[in-house]
Amino acid sequence: MLDDWLDARIADAPPALVERVRAALSAVPDHPTRDSAARLRSAADRVVAEAARAEGREGALILLTADALVTLECRWVAEHAPEGLADVR
Repeated sequence: MLDDWLDARIADAPPALVERVRAALSAVPDHPTRDSAARLRSAADRVVAEAARAEGREGALILLTADALVTLECRWVAEHAPEGLADVR
């Protein structure tokens, strides 16, 4: 479900960013007890940790990836459980 939703939301994004978002999500195993918003957040947290070790232009792309993942998390919650939007950290 998340993959189809994600395809529609990032189709027009720059290819390098799309690739990084997908790679970050693939590093977070899909688990029956983890909802899609939590999976997006977990991927963002991992990417932020990676950004702390990066420098220069590479660091900027990593931070853009984290920003995209957090934005997608907020969008997912807004579309699927808007009452929980205030709880997104």
